Amino acid sequence: MKKIFFGLLLCLIFSMNSFSGEYNYKKLKAKISNEILKRLVDIEIWTSYNSESDELNIWVHDSFLATVKYQLKLKQREQIREIMSKYEEWRNKAIEERVIIEAKKIGKPIRIPKTWFKLGDDWYKNLGDNYLTYYFVSVDADTHGMIISSYKLESSHNRFITYGPANLCLDYEDIQILNDVLAEENIEKFSEEAKRKEQIENEFK
Repeated sequence: MKKIFFGLLLCLIFSMNSFSGEYNYKKLKAKISNEILKRLVDIEIWTSYNSESDELNIWVHDSFLATVKYQLKLKQREQIREIMSKYEEWRNKAIEERVIIEAKKIGKPIRIPKTWFKLGDDWYKNLGDNYLTYYFVSVDADTHGMIISSYKLESSHNRFITYGPANLCLDYEDIQILNDVLAEENIEKFSEEAKRKEQIENEFK
C-alpha cells in the first residue's frame, strides 16, 4: 500500500511539473540496504526531463519519509555514461578472467551542482555541490554490479537539517536501463514526443 501511495504521489508531482516543461520520463529499479530488515530491498527510481532547463531529474525515494532529487545537466549525463562504459569494460574482463572484485571505485566522483532532498513534507536544497561516487562490485565470478554513493546532504537554509542518502545497488540489467535513460538521443526523442503529445492535448482545452 505504501508503495502504491508514493507512486501516486510522484505521479502527481510529475503532472504538476509538466506545466513548466517537465515531463515524466522513465522508471528504473535499484536496491538499497534496509537497516531494520537487515537486507537489500527493491526500490523504484523515477525520472523526469525538463526541456526548458535541459535537466534530467532523478527521484529516489529511499526511505519512508525521505526523497532525493538529483538534477543532471548534459555534462553530468555524459560523465555518468563514461562511468557506465568503464563498468562494462571491467565486467567483461572480470567474467573472462573469473575474478571477484570486492569494491573498486570507477573513475572520479561526479559533481552534481543541484541536489534536493525531502524530509516529511518539506523540500530542502542541498548546500553547495553534491558528489556521486561509483563502485564496481562482484557477487560472484559471473555476476557484477555497481554501487552509487552520495555525499551527505545539508540544507542551504539550515545546516542542522541533514540527510544521508542510501547507497544504490544496481545489477547489470539496471545499469543498462540507466545508461539508455541517460543517452542524449533517447532524451531528445522522448522530449519531442512529449511536446507533441502536450500540443495535441492542448487542442482539447
